[in-house]
Amino acid sequence: MGIEAQHLKLGAFEVHWTTDQRLEILKDQRTVWESTNEQPMIRAGQGHAVFHESRGFFQVDEKPTIWTEVCEATGYETSDEQIRFEGNLGSEHETWQLLLRAVDSNRIEMTVSVSDGNRLRWGMSATPNERIFGFGQQLTHLNIKGRRIPVLSQEPGIGRGVQPLTWIMNTFFKAGGEWHNTNAPAAWFLSSTCVGFGHNNTEYSVFDFKDPRVTTCTLYGSELKAFLVVGDTPQACLESYTLICGRMPMLPDWVHKGAILGMQGGTDKVRKMLSDLKSHNAEIAAFWLQDWVGARTTSIGKQLWWNWELDTDRYPDWSGLRADLESQDISVMSYINPFLVNAEEKGNVRRNLYLEAKEKGYLIQNLQGEEYAIMNTSFSAALVDLSNPAAYEWLKAVIRDELIAVGARGWMADFGEALPFDICLHSGEDPELWHNRYPMEWMRLNREAIREAGREGDIVFFNRCGFTHSPKYSTLFWMGDQLTHWRKEDGIYSALVGLLSSGLSGISLNHGDIGGYTATTAPNFPVLIPGIAFARSKELLLRWIEFFAFTAIFRTHEGNQPTRHVQIDHDSETLAHFARFSRVFSALAPYRKQLFHEAAAQGLPVVRSLWFVFPDDAETLDIDDQFCLGNSIIVAPILTPKTVQRRVYLPKGTWVDFWDFTEHDSTGEWQVFDAPIGRPIVWVQKSARDIIPRLD
Repeated sequence: MGIEAQHLKLGAFEVHWTTDQRLEILKDQRTVWESTNEQPMIRAGQGHAVFHESRGFFQVDEKPTIWTEVCEATGYETSDEQIRFEGNLGSEHETWQLLLRAVDSNRIEMTVSVSDGNRLRWGMSATPNERIFGFGQQLTHLNIKGRRIPVLSQEPGIGRGVQPLTWIMNTFFKAGGEWHNTNAPAAWFLSSTCVGFGHNNTEYSVFDFKDPRVTTCTLYGSELKAFLVVGDTPQACLESYTLICGRMPMLPDWVHKGAILGMQGGTDKVRKMLSDLKSHNAEIAAFWLQDWVGARTTSIGKQLWWNWELDTDRYPDWSGLRADLESQDISVMSYINPFLVNAEEKGNVRRNLYLEAKEKGYLIQNLQGEEYAIMNTSFSAALVDLSNPAAYEWLKAVIRDELIAVGARGWMADFGEALPFDICLHSGEDPELWHNRYPMEWMRLNREAIREAGREGDIVFFNRCGFTHSPKYSTLFWMGDQLTHWRKEDGIYSALVGLLSSGLSGISLNHGDIGGYTATTAPNFPVLIPGIAFARSKELLLRWIEFFAFTAIFRTHEGNQPTRHVQIDHDSETLAHFARFSRVFSALAPYRKQLFHEAAAQGLPVVRSLWFVFPDDAETLDIDDQFCLGNSIIVAPILTPKTVQRRVYLPKGTWVDFWDFTEHDSTGEWQVFDAPIGRPIVWVQKSARDIIPRLD
């Protein structure tokens, strides 16, 4: 027999248990969460899943789960700070508990547990016309309503729906990916009703929004550590959420100086690029020399030797080069990831870190107690076991002794999403608890290395992998490897969606590779096969340059096949275009620093969706091809080829053109504006027109 209806107080909230056995939570007489009679609020299940890993991609095969079909409350306890409900799931032997605790006036912790089973499903009422944002760095869809989304850190894929490329990559390499694949997911969503929900678990989970009136969260575990966030605006919700996931720190002033140049090829090539850029009056913050460890040729093009020490053959005068750059206020950045390869065949090796780690027992092992080799492209690598405190400290020391010691002022902290499930961890913990945790530990390790070197606030690392709590550890995100194309599934458009979704997920400082990364051409085949072979074109590079000048960081990448991609020094026109927009980026530094402060103090993203800035304007809800830089600038980048004008939405107000200071009064309307190459569509609110720099 269920308990009678109850009306209980929980801090600033009211909690009602209704006569029809439903739970309701209200704030200021507004229902902010409720269960539904369409299915039980809590279900327990027994299931078995196998996670198959291939090159950082995961396929989840699961036998059908048997679910309970009853959720009845049999008792409750209450105090000023918390309420505990308990009940059964169809029999006295299958029970559940729900603990509600008011953290503050905008947050409730919701701990749900079941006595039997290894699956827990939490059901809640939904609004048919709501939009669902969040889930970390999503790259295809900004609105997740109507979709089912697994929350698992993994490689995003090559193509992600661009056909026939994706079919080929999936069929032959299991590397095509799906729309929801992402390096940096988060178990969190924000509804357009200004209610957010998420959980702190690291186990695999699946959120289902296909039923317009019911949302479910399925956890592959028996205790869900959930939270509810409410607010009057998206900003208020995000400020509360980032108290949970963490807030990213202010970055040093040197990142605002200009472009971060991604370069490979050695000392002479860097000096030539510096000369070419200076001759065009480019503003340069740093040279990011990812091949500081040496380069190798693989099946996808150019990759690195994953042995984290300076290659003095490739950079014979590293100290001199660094001194020359630093004399011009230009920093040097490098690269690292948590994989190791045996570098014996490389030659010129001072430390073979793979052999060091293997001898000490620091590498991930399979179930037979042997080293677990993880295939990357055409080579295998070993992953450091971060559950081993000694291995964790050893890798941290590598960063200190090999990266910081040679003068790196930052680095790409790559990978971290490939931890397999069929392994034996040093700690003895379940790999299902560690797979999504590994990216956060990898970020924490990098941050601690910087802090312990006394360089916090000066050194910057940027990562692509992450999970719900990564913002509290990371200094800067980037969006991984986009296809060098225009498509929304995987290209320049997906980069914009990634910035918007991650910004609504607590990833306040994010950026990407200018021009994209992935070429899919056969290295020695001269012809580009339509639909299969992609490489960076000049037009794509020019438009990407314009777009990213109005984001948090302005960084280039040569890509996986540098000779196939058009580079910034392709010709004098391209070089001049890049130099001009590096000056635009540099000139916006005072405004951008304000936004970085808001990110650190309030958790607000630098790049914002129009809905986030104008939540009372319903027209902004579905716009994912424009963005706001802070609250005062709207940018409408060109995301399609051979396009010199586009349709743009301007919310109500007076707007000033970034380029010629002309004013436009909008009643909240769509209008077509010209956008020739070199003059993207950028509008500034009249009240903030003083932030527009005087450009050449």
